Amino acid sequence: MTAAADIIAAARACLETPFVHQGRLPGQALDCAGLIIQVAKTLGLEHVDHSGYARLPGNGLLESALDNQPGITRVTPA
Repeated sequence: MTAAADIIAAARACLETPFVHQGRLPGQALDCAGLIIQVAKTLGLEHVDHSGYARLPGNGLLESALDNQPGITRVTPA
């Protein structure tokens, strides 16, 4: 199991990366899904990347794709 501190550290390494829709280049361009993909890659976790999703959330397609990532579990904010 991957420690929360490792996940946080991998995500923090992407701070100040500009938001770009469907971005997948840390330090240059990431979106919310790209951040998750980058963290998974950094930690050597299995992942499935998706493209072609709309810039604005709609129909839950992006959320569904993220929910179907291996090893990722949705949590409810406290």
